[in-house]
Amino acid sequence: MIEANIIVFFISFFQKNACEHAPGMPQYMASPQCLGYTRYRTVTKDLCFPPKQDILNRTEQAVRTYGARAVFVATDNDPMIDHLNFRLKGLDVS
Repeated sequence: MIEANIIVFFISFFQKNACEHAPGMPQYMASPQCLGYTRYRTVTKDLCFPPKQDILNRTEQAVRTYGARAVFVATDNDPMIDHLNFRLKGLDVS
């Protein structure tokens, strides 16, 4: 039997070098998804290239909140697969 309501969570974070010039800009790459289209908020280093602990915390929170059954990682940097597997252990996520 195929389950029709599978929730999947996607993680995407950019290469550190791509974010060196982003802080202070009103828009950079996909920042409007986080900031909206406004001139009054600007991109920060942590928004563009969040610390690993922040990625792990937010991923776990999203998996718990939405009941995600799978997490897909898209990055050209460290995919943190071992860290994510450890952090999400026991949540029935692949």
